[in-house]
Amino acid sequence: MTERRRQLVVGFGAAGALLVALLFAVGPERVADRLSRTDPTVFSLSFLAVLGALWCWSTALAQLLDSSGTVAGLHYRAAYMTAEFVKKVLPMGQVAAPLFLAYLVSRETEASYERTLAATSVFALLNVATSLVLAALALAALVAGGTDLGGPVFAGLLAVLGVATIIVVTVFVLVRVRRALLERLATRLAGGVRETVGRLSGRVRGALAPERVHEAVEDLSASVDAVFADWQGVALASGLSVAGWALFLAPIYTSVRALGEHVPYALVAFVVPLVLLVNVVPLPGGFGGFDVAVAALLTHLGDISLPTVAAALFLYRLSNYWFVVLLGGVSSVALSVDIDDPPPVLDAEGGDLVDPDQRGS
Repeated sequence: MTERRRQLVVGFGAAGALLVALLFAVGPERVADRLSRTDPTVFSLSFLAVLGALWCWSTALAQLLDSSGTVAGLHYRAAYMTAEFVKKVLPMGQVAAPLFLAYLVSRETEASYERTLAATSVFALLNVATSLVLAALALAALVAGGTDLGGPVFAGLLAVLGVATIIVVTVFVLVRVRRALLERLATRLAGGVRETVGRLSGRVRGALAPERVHEAVEDLSASVDAVFADWQGVALASGLSVAGWALFLAPIYTSVRALGEHVPYALVAFVVPLVLLVNVVPLPGGFGGFDVAVAALLTHLGDISLPTVAAALFLYRLSNYWFVVLLGGVSSVALSVDIDDPPPVLDAEGGDLVDPDQRGS
């Protein structure tokens, strides 16, 4: 068994253990009783919302890649869904997602790897930023609706929103304005890794040499500039990203509604993006840690019972996780992509960044 497959098995095993613990803490009979009341018509809206979210996000990335619309078609959508599959099933898949997405899109379209990597990196930052925008809009809706924002729980969530906003703005400023500072930070970070991990791996040591780091920052900066040169395209991608988030979070709301209960959508849109930001448990799809945190917060803040929330999260995972895994798995089979296929990042000899189009040349 390969290391990546071993991580997959261990990750799903740990996630399963957490979910079983949550189920037994709530009571299997009580959750089953809530699930028996599910309205299939309302629940089916969850799947439509997820499809809409995936369309919005994949179209947003296509807009960043090529505003003329040439990056499109079934191969592009299949590449995007395959990257979603990798992101969902691998522990720490969120971290590797931009690399896998760049690799797959460049392989299946005419876009170059460097431009695709820059676009996916910008898209990753944009997606975090737009999730915070949606959370802020939801917060405003809660305030306008007279929701009591007192107490330590809301204070903690507001702190997460504030800190995350500062980090995103700082990263944006570094990428767009303070390139020299960004390069110094990258050089220092690379130097630390080079003097530690590099002692054990000549490949890592060569890849993180100062001149290589400088060249990588310059290349990525040029590609990012090319992406941001089309401000109308970035604005459209931002709007699509916000719409994608709004649709992607809707299944929690529709799942609760399908059980005959109600939770304010604004509360869902405020809580869930912040939980996703702080959910650092390295499990596939954030399984376990995410579910426990959302169940606790919605029960505390949404005035609904824990069995109802647990049942709603079960329905949510069917549409928001397993449905996406199914679509992504079919796409990966169609494109003949194996879970062990690594995105080509480093050349085996010199540590250079390798374009997939040049592999084997």
